[in-house]
Amino acid sequence: MEAQLSERRDYARKRCLLSAKIEFNDRQSIMDCVVRDRSDMGMRIKLPPAAPVPGEFDLHVVDRGQKHRMRVMWRVGDDIGLARQ
Repeated sequence: MEAQLSERRDYARKRCLLSAKIEFNDRQSIMDCVVRDRSDMGMRIKLPPAAPVPGEFDLHVVDRGQKHRMRVMWRVGDDIGLARQ
């Protein structure tokens, strides 16, 4: 018998591998990161587990030339879930 998998999310997401920069403290602090998944609601990024990330910041997706205001929703190891503001 084959198990059928279904998506539990009610929104579409796209897997990607995009370069991005986290900007905070009026652009005095900038960290590099990688965008792994994105949707209309938010993104999942990868950072080293010990990297300090503020609760809200601007995320500049370098590969797309886009900038978004983001809020941290969850963090597990080096994965961080973000919601657009």
